[in-house]
Amino acid sequence: MSSEDWASDLAMAKAAKIDGFAMNIASGDPNTDTVLAAAYSAAEAVGDFKMFLSFDYLSMGGAWGMDQVINKINQYKSSPAQFRYHGKPLVSTFEGVGNIGDWFGIKSATGCFFIPDWCSLGSAGFKSHLDIADGAFSWDAWPEGAEDKTIDADEQWMNILCDKPFMMPVSPWFYTNMPNWNKNWLWRGDNLWHDRWQQVIHLQPAMVEILCWNDFGESNYISPIHKSSVPEGAHYVANMPHEAWLKFLPYYIDAYKSGNISSSSTSPFERLGPGPEEGITFWYKRNPGNSGDNGGTTGNNPSQGQSAIAPELVSQDKIFVSVLVAEPSDIVVSVGGTDTNLRATHSGINHFSVPLDGRTGAVKFRIQRKGQEIASAVGPDITDACENGLVNWNAFVGSS
Repeated sequence: MSSEDWASDLAMAKAAKIDGFAMNIASGDPNTDTVLAAAYSAAEAVGDFKMFLSFDYLSMGGAWGMDQVINKINQYKSSPAQFRYHGKPLVSTFEGVGNIGDWFGIKSATGCFFIPDWCSLGSAGFKSHLDIADGAFSWDAWPEGAEDKTIDADEQWMNILCDKPFMMPVSPWFYTNMPNWNKNWLWRGDNLWHDRWQQVIHLQPAMVEILCWNDFGESNYISPIHKSSVPEGAHYVANMPHEAWLKFLPYYIDAYKSGNISSSSTSPFERLGPGPEEGITFWYKRNPGNSGDNGGTTGNNPSQGQSAIAPELVSQDKIFVSVLVAEPSDIVVSVGGTDTNLRATHSGINHFSVPLDGRTGAVKFRIQRKGQEIASAVGPDITDACENGLVNWNAFVGSS
């Protein structure tokens, strides 16, 4: 990414009320120093935006050496852009359970606040390492199989941590098909972006990490697409923008930080004060699940011990739409000229899913109230004509 890319991305993230970026770095990557210098510099320039290091122990470069980790933390911990928790520079990992013993020395040499992701241990296995970990981050952001995500795993983590902080994961989508990395599976996204923020607001974890800002290869990006950053083979990213997921993010984040929960409401957003302007965010696959070849994609990841099932059972043929309204309103979703009429029953964010029921064609949305159109949006056609005959399991995300 260029300096201009960093400046633009950080400004966009900050406007969405994201507080900072976790910089996932791999051992032996020759780009790491250049990228970190550019990123921290951009964060310092934009102001009031923080960074922290997350050491990836499962990259092609292998595990990090203890001295390497110490040097990297000490190099950046004094930056004005360094994220600090309880006055200490926060540091995380992606796995690294084979190097747990290193962290006694690393913490001593750096004074860091250590919140690793050691999900492969499970919450029960993690419990035996609370002498070294200051908290925990979970990468368990997606449901398994043809189910929606629950808070069961999050509650298990919070229970074993007791008074130590839990960094809860939130993600909107997951689909990857990169043969050179032996990756070709999906997990259910569907309503996940909206549902997961409601779960965050309910559980009130110490921190939230969004997975991910720019992981184009796994289709869970919420940033603008930078073509130079899209991995080789990830053809499913082209013309599939996701940054409209940022539209209501300030509202979700305000609700989380304020702890604003209404026990008498169907929505925890009903009693919030002013937020973003009224409008629409929508997302859907452009190809129904049975409209072409599934490309060998499985629902679930067998390499993690999950049972492979048909991807069309996991990723539903529906349109997902969230609307933010000032008062109760009528919502119309049109597919191929056929309307579905919905009712936003309360002020704030209302979320819906609309089954395709075999429909294809033009997709349109509008909010109506008291005989007037409040907002409208148009999405690309849903089509059985799959590019190269392959279903694209990625989502198109748009807004009014």
